[in-house]
Amino acid sequence: MPKQTYFDLSDKKQQSVINAAYEEFLAYPYKLASIARISKNAGISVGSFYQYFEDKYDLVQYMCSQIVDHFVTPHNLSYWQLLDHEAAKALGISEREYTFLFEVINRFPSEVQNRLFFDTLDSAYIRNTKKQLSLLLSEGKLRDDIDLDFVAYVLSAAPLIVQEFGERKGFSKDERFAYNKMLSNVIDYGIRISERGKQDGDQDDQ
Repeated sequence: MPKQTYFDLSDKKQQSVINAAYEEFLAYPYKLASIARISKNAGISVGSFYQYFEDKYDLVQYMCSQIVDHFVTPHNLSYWQLLDHEAAKALGISEREYTFLFEVINRFPSEVQNRLFFDTLDSAYIRNTKKQLSLLLSEGKLRDDIDLDFVAYVLSAAPLIVQEFGERKGFSKDERFAYNKMLSNVIDYGIRISERGKQDGDQDDQ
């Protein structure tokens, strides 16, 4: 995450760095993205960049954490449903942020994706997910014998299952999104038909 020297900059200067970073990462693959170009376009020296961020990964992690902070509800609009453009807009995610995160999820090197996923979740999404689960628990909508830390982690890490499965199966964007929704439903509602639901279904057949 950024060093204090970055936060000591004016809001305008901070934004110029982020704007230059978006321009770079949307134009070049992660491995070819250049700190020198980012620095030049932001109007700072390369030396100044390293006073603000440890490296390129540190900058990308910060950009991702800003986007993930939009995700505050772990159920209806889950993290793994971001590929739905309308859902992203409803969360207040800009077109540029949406496009950047799509690049991260689909085109960044897998080792960078996995590191970003867990680093970002640890600092943002897991925290927000646990907050929402705690609220549901206080409202009597969750069992009181669950470990909130574990459940928040499972809810947050589940998209990696779809990512790995999709890579093995060669899923398209639409197929990956469909399976993300399926996974969300499995987590939220389970896969078993309750005894009450089974009885209701039996009555409908009669």
